[in-house]
Amino acid sequence: WLREFSETALSRPFVETITWRDLTDAPTHLLPHGGLIKTDLTTKKAYQELINLRREIVPHEPGS
Repeated sequence: WLREFSETALSRPFVETITWRDLTDAPTHLLPHGGLIKTDLTTKKAYQELINLRREIVPHEPGS
């Protein structure tokens, strides 16, 4: 879901960036289980998808 939504949003000329509100599933979250990291601090699949998408859009340059 994260990848499809992000790709759709970023394909629009008026969308310049996307953000994710809750990094973790901490008790102060907006949506239950909506974080990218579980309460035990292990990453969810969505976290890795976001990292992969970013690498596709902004390739890593050696030395930067």
